[in-house]
Amino acid sequence: MIRSMTAFGSAVKETEDLIAKTEIKSLNSKSFDLRVRMPSKYSEKEIGVHKKLERQLVRGKIDVFIAVKFLKASKIKSDINTNLAIEYFNDLKKITNKIDLKTDNALEIILKMPEVISTPIAMDSINEEWSVIENSILLAIKDLDEFRIKEGILLKSELANYLNEIEQHYNSVDKIKDQRVDRIKEKLEKKIKEITSNFDNERLEQELIFYIEKFDITEEIERLKIHIKHFRDTIDIDNSGKKLNFISQEIGREINTIGSKANDSDIQKHVVSMKNELEKIKQQLSNIL
Repeated sequence: MIRSMTAFGSAVKETEDLIAKTEIKSLNSKSFDLRVRMPSKYSEKEIGVHKKLERQLVRGKIDVFIAVKFLKASKIKSDINTNLAIEYFNDLKKITNKIDLKTDNALEIILKMPEVISTPIAMDSINEEWSVIENSILLAIKDLDEFRIKEGILLKSELANYLNEIEQHYNSVDKIKDQRVDRIKEKLEKKIKEITSNFDNERLEQELIFYIEKFDITEEIERLKIHIKHFRDTIDIDNSGKKLNFISQEIGREINTIGSKANDSDIQKHVVSMKNELEKIKQQLSNIL
């Protein structure tokens, strides 16, 4: 089953202590490209998040946003670095004296300065919180994957339509390709008569054999049929985007060869149409996992 790389998933996990929300956005990419934004207190968990997402999502440009809202005040007492606070105050006082500013809100400013207030990290608490966050991540991954599958179903339908169009055109080519022989024969007879009055049927037959061999497209049409069947079979395989790209390249080669050997305006029209449908396929394949 094919999946679209363009998708969105989100999930919220709530306990009596906190609410954890995870949002995941996925866009098409040739590789796995991940960016995670989450509270810095859980930064050591990021490697695990990366591995989990790569294993589940495989490929794509992935943006993950994790937000945590605490419903209760922390039970852990914060520490105030008094000495550092006094230093900040003295520095602030020097500045305000020089520029004649009031220091009525000095305490408020100082408490926001780096490292004045610190909260001890309790690993048990971190792990409990992360358990909730991790559940929200797993649910968001599932939600995104369901989105990918739905989009993949639509993409499969579009690809099937494009393949059907190519089939109709190469079937038309298959029906008219032998008519070229009669037209080539008429042209050769006319040219030979223009050049000489001694018409040589044996020479004409030799020239016909040469042209038939040179412009025969039977093998190309048969290979094109095989590649399209292979494409259809591969669509139902998980994570087949790259393989489908390779198959589409082979389809393109056969279409191009048919065009170069066609020597017929009607066949060329079908070739142009097949190329147009193949280009649509390639555009969709860039978004398939």
